[in-house]
Amino acid sequence: MKKLVLAICVLTSSLALNAQKVQVEVSGVRNDKGNILIMAQNKSNAKPIYALSKAVKGKLFIEMNNFNKESYDFSVFHDENSNMQLDMNEQHTPIEGYARKSATISNQDSTTVVKMKLYYPVAE
Repeated sequence: MKKLVLAICVLTSSLALNAQKVQVEVSGVRNDKGNILIMAQNKSNAKPIYALSKAVKGKLFIEMNNFNKESYDFSVFHDENSNMQLDMNEQHTPIEGYARKSATISNQDSTTVVKMKLYYPVAE
């Protein structure tokens, strides 16, 4: 039993050592209202990694953790009214800012930076 517990501890610590940090740079934020929500998911359908930050007009940086050296799809949106969903108008066009991007996490010695610019299809 002690060997099993030791093996689990070693495996867990080695996975934590291989986990990468990602800094997401979000630009084009049109105001300070609400929050910026980010989701990253890899191609292997693993559990998504989420981050939330208070909106700041212009540009902000959000640190995310627990990435493996793989490709991820990043989605970000500006939840201006803090209802935790991307709001749409009658034509099903988003009225809050959003962006999508794929990035590969490859360098385990430093933090990967993912730059994303919000797009607002409907003017404020």
